[in-house]
Amino acid sequence: GICRMLLLSPRIQEAILSATPERLAMLTVDRVRRIALTPDWDGQEAIWASLVRGGWGTWHGLPAPGKIGLF
Repeated sequence: GICRMLLLSPRIQEAILSATPERLAMLTVDRVRRIALTPDWDGQEAIWASLVRGGWGTWHGLPAPGKIGLF
């Protein structure tokens, strides 16, 4: 649940916490759990980036995938 959020990389936590309600509606518990179960932050951020590229678009005004390291 919520405790798993603490296992996410800080950049992913920030993106989730600052997301609009519309963006949050696209984020499922299963997606967060899959990311949180990945033990290293680089691996988590690779999964996150693939989800963003898969149709989530930009989050909270951040550049599109490929513009910065995580997105």
